[in-house]
Amino acid sequence: DLSEAQDQSGLPEQAIASAKRAVELDPFATAPQKALVARLISGKHYEEAITAMEQYLKNFPEDDFMRKMLTIAKEP
Repeated sequence: DLSEAQDQSGLPEQAIASAKRAVELDPFATAPQKALVARLISGKHYEEAITAMEQYLKNFPEDDFMRKMLTIAKEP
């Protein structure tokens, strides 16, 4: 996807913007939301990543892996 290409090209802020746009276009697709979390972490936007994970889990509460990642992210 575009955000992946931008991230691999060393353009983390553009990758985050593209991932956010993908989520806006299709908020109930898992892949764009997971990509957004990954881009936010890659760009060191940790608080935003936590917020994105929380939103993801509101839409997909059955995802135990993401729940585990959120728990780890919130550890001091």
